[in-house]
Amino acid sequence: MSVFRVDDCIITVAYFSIPVQILVSLYKYPRFASMPMHILVLLILFALFIFMCGAGHLLRCLDMTHTPAFRITNIATAVV
Repeated sequence: MSVFRVDDCIITVAYFSIPVQILVSLYKYPRFASMPMHILVLLILFALFIFMCGAGHLLRCLDMTHTPAFRITNIATAVV
């Protein structure tokens, strides 16, 4: 495994843990549940954005060579 692949795998774990913490906080603490709806939607969209950033790193972790899948990974990263 190259250093870049290990780096992307570690970053993937970090990125996937952030949305989990946001969603657990929304579920576990009633103070968050009493927030205005637009704030809740904003937090959920932020968690989704962070999750998609982690998905881009996961795709890079799985395939680091210059193949058609690498181009798809770059396009998916650009979309996020």
